[in-house]
Amino acid sequence: MRPFAAVILLTACFAVLLCCGRAVGQEVTSDDLALWGESLPTDSRIIAELQRFVDDAPLSRGYASAVAREVRSRVFTTATEHLALLLDGECIPRLDVTIGVSPFASASLGGLPDAERRTRERFEGSVIRTEMVACLETEWPDPVEVLELYTSAEFRMAAESRIDSMWIGDQGTCLETRGVYALVDPTLVCNRIESFASGMVAAQHSQVVLNEGSEPYQDVYFKESLKTFVRIPGGMALHYINYTRAAGMSRLSRWVAEGKISESQEGNIAEFQRWLSR
Repeated sequence: MRPFAAVILLTACFAVLLCCGRAVGQEVTSDDLALWGESLPTDSRIIAELQRFVDDAPLSRGYASAVAREVRSRVFTTATEHLALLLDGECIPRLDVTIGVSPFASASLGGLPDAERRTRERFEGSVIRTEMVACLETEWPDPVEVLELYTSAEFRMAAESRIDSMWIGDQGTCLETRGVYALVDPTLVCNRIESFASGMVAAQHSQVVLNEGSEPYQDVYFKESLKTFVRIPGGMALHYINYTRAAGMSRLSRWVAEGKISESQEGNIAEFQRWLSR
């Protein structure tokens, strides 16, 4: 973990959705974000993408469903806890990238056949978790407008050199990226996007529902993220939480990936600060 000015990870285009009819300026609590998270449906395509992961044995539908529920819970629990702090004006920059999550509590390994147990362990062992808090100086008063800029194709393609193209299609908001030599292959994914706005807060939830996963593209079996902008004295705070499971990684590639992700996040947020100051 290391403090810095802020962070970003790949997300999709933004469509504003006002929640509960509240206008900017009215009071909002962290519970409002939690309730919104509980209302989000689990897209059946998410389960299908998870079940594409095959190691010693395929992932069962029951396990895939448990993973989807568990990650959703972790994402919104973390975001809700940090939102409460940010609404109180406590913004402490941080960046934490970890590879290999704690076992999913809803998916016990006890009593499983060895092949299925090893498959689940290998799946969870290469899940990447990224969390950050960014404190941004800006005179922009509306978190909806800031989030809209942050997730726009214009900004993302300017800030993230790996992005080749972004578009909205029948499967959702789609994104094609170039690979990084000896680290990751190109990706081609489509995301389901949901948005929330209430008072001092604007948030976007994104989840991969479809990926190409055949040469030359790498598989992205699972990706779920939530980014939340909060108006604070002197600017905006951004909390970001993301879980991704793509191709498995060796010990060396894990070490390289952690550094590359951190470097990319820091660079993107520094660029966003410049855009806010223009």
